[in-house]
Formats: sequence, structure tokens, C-alpha cells
Amino acid sequence: MRVLEEDPWPGNVRELQNLIQRLVVMVDGATIGLEHLPQRILYNSTSSKDSLLIPEEGVDFDEEISRIEVAYLEAALRRSGGNKVKAAQLLNIDKQKIHYLCRKYQVAKVSRIQAAHSGI
Repeated sequence: MRVLEEDPWPGNVRELQNLIQRLVVMVDGATIGLEHLPQRILYNSTSSKDSLLIPEEGVDFDEEISRIEVAYLEAALRRSGGNKVKAAQLLNIDKQKIHYLCRKYQVAKVSRIQAAHSGI
């Protein structure tokens, strides 16, 4: 409901009415969720962004940050052919920090193998 309330509805109440009618017909089940709403409405909604970012059950913040750091490290190492100095430049961090993060997450060996297999 919050997502629908946040939308400016440029087509006034008729636009909202048409959307609800379409959703009732198209959605199987008793509940219409965020995943059923059009992208335009979701894109403009801070509630939907918040709900997509943090689900009802919450998140483990430290685990999510670690997952993001590992994804960036691995991507930068693949793009740099496993070269940590070049990867650090891509991430705009100093080389000591990339060495520390690679040790912390044990990323270096995995990334070298992936870089070799991807032809970089």
C-alpha cells in the first residue's frame, strides 16, 4: 500500500483503478506483492527500494558488506588479470588495502584461476 500511496498517479485515479484491475486478473494467488507492480512505480518508490534492500526478516549487515567487498575484489582482479596493483587502481584503493582484503577474504587464489580461465 505504501508504494501505491507514494506514486504521484499522473493519470489520476483512473490509472490506479486500471492497474488494480489488471493486477487482480493477472496475479495468481490471494496477495499482490511488490514483485507484481510495474517497474515505473517501483523505481519511483522509496518504500519499494527499502523493502527490496532490507526484507521483512532483516539482513546480517556485516555479511552483506563482506559479500559486496568480495564481489568487487573478484571483479577487479578478473579485469586486471589477477594483478592486485591494477585491481587496486580500478577500485580506487591503495595496494596495501587490496592485499589486506584479499587475505581477509582469501580471494587471491580464486581470482587468479578465474582470470586464467576467462582469458584475461
